Amino acid sequence: MDSNQDGGKNKISVTEAKNDAKNAEPVENTKNAEPVENATPVGNTKNAESNAKNAEDPEGAKAPCAHGSLQIAKAFSAHPFYPFFKDVQQKLAAQNFVCWVAGGAVRDFLLGRKVSDFDLVTDATTEQILQIFPKALTVGASFGVVKLAIPTNLNHFFDLATFRRESDYVDGRRPSQVDFATPKEDAFRRDFTVNAIFWDDEKKRVVDYTGGLIDLENKILRCVGNAEVRFQEDHLRILRLLRFAVQLNFSFEEATLQAAQKRISLLQKISGERIWAELEKIALSANWSSFFTVPLAPQIFDFIFAEGQVSQAPLSQEVTAQLDQIQNFHLLKFFFILLHRYQGQNVESILKSRLKVGRLELQKLAELKNIVFSFKETNFGSVKARSENSGSEISFAEWAYELEKKPNLFEILTFLTQLQIFKRDLFAKLEKAQTSPPAKLITGDDLMGKIEKEKMGSVLKQVRLMQFENPQMDKEQILNELVKKKFIHH
Repeated sequence: MDSNQDGGKNKISVTEAKNDAKNAEPVENTKNAEPVENATPVGNTKNAESNAKNAEDPEGAKAPCAHGSLQIAKAFSAHPFYPFFKDVQQKLAAQNFVCWVAGGAVRDFLLGRKVSDFDLVTDATTEQILQIFPKALTVGASFGVVKLAIPTNLNHFFDLATFRRESDYVDGRRPSQVDFATPKEDAFRRDFTVNAIFWDDEKKRVVDYTGGLIDLENKILRCVGNAEVRFQEDHLRILRLLRFAVQLNFSFEEATLQAAQKRISLLQKISGERIWAELEKIALSANWSSFFTVPLAPQIFDFIFAEGQVSQAPLSQEVTAQLDQIQNFHLLKFFFILLHRYQGQNVESILKSRLKVGRLELQKLAELKNIVFSFKETNFGSVKARSENSGSEISFAEWAYELEKKPNLFEILTFLTQLQIFKRDLFAKLEKAQTSPPAKLITGDDLMGKIEKEKMGSVLKQVRLMQFENPQMDKEQILNELVKKKFIHH
């Protein structure tokens, strides 16, 4: 479950959620699970209302309209997927099973962040779940997880899992032993305390066994239980730790940080696809002006992209500050950082061979690299595009021609213009030319018999260059110019 920030309009008061625990009812026994012992069930709505005036959000600012379990209930019920969750919950309840929300969705509701999807947990076994939901996808059934399609969005699913405990991780990723368990045991198998919080919608309360509410309030990332064990179980948790720090702007609990730092080399055992998926999420949230000051960030990136070597070509604060001001273009900003930080390393090869990055993303990287490294930079914000072969400045017509051949190039030039690296006036002309390009008046048929076949492509290029330079030229004028310059015969 991963989410994007929602601007922080309606942040839930973690302080109040924690205080409500004193007055909440205990979690009741369910049919197939042990009683929930020693939980911190949160959410007496009377207290939530009466204490609202004194509630503070996790950043210390007053939360004007978002307080405790009452508000998380409101935020949850307003979510577009809530009706489908209720359908799942009711079907399970009809068979005397519970259905809670787990992990990142609860965390992000409490922090006032946008919630993209829900992970659900129940005390029903996998077999019982499949009896209730016969159309569930069973791709994760061996780990106690099935997928339920959301009717209005067939590309989106609820993950519905049985409360479980896991053991005997043999490959740094998957447990070889999965057993049905109590909610408390399920919480203690999870990675970080802030991801180990449950929401019991039926009783409108948060259930916290691991101290996750306190860590949310203090903006701390802490492993559940023994940090060294957690990272040894699933090596990707090291990279997820960095990702959550970047996304949430949280700091690390010391033992968690030290355990992660000691085990960075375990990342070499993780598949490239899993690493790249985490890096993409980091790129969506990173503030590059401060990113490499985050503990773990330089060590992890240097391990992946420079085989542990320290970069000799960091970007200036002026450039990274410019990057942070640019909206969107997350992948291009990420590639820009990599190209400059690791100039002596073959970033393209690592992305392609190790991380298995897709063809379209690699094409963007290659185009960005070709343009950026063709600049003769005198100072930041004052650069000239240089021709790779001749060293002469690339003309407007040449840029327009390249844009016509490679539509994705426009995105890169837009990005570099916003970064004040590509000339703004030149970009404005190119933007106009792309919107209203001159009609193609000359084709290969018009040139047949007038030039050698192998020269056809280069002559047609010259035609387009003429047209971009002089859009008023008609067909006859273009042909005459080609004869005059001896590109074609009479």
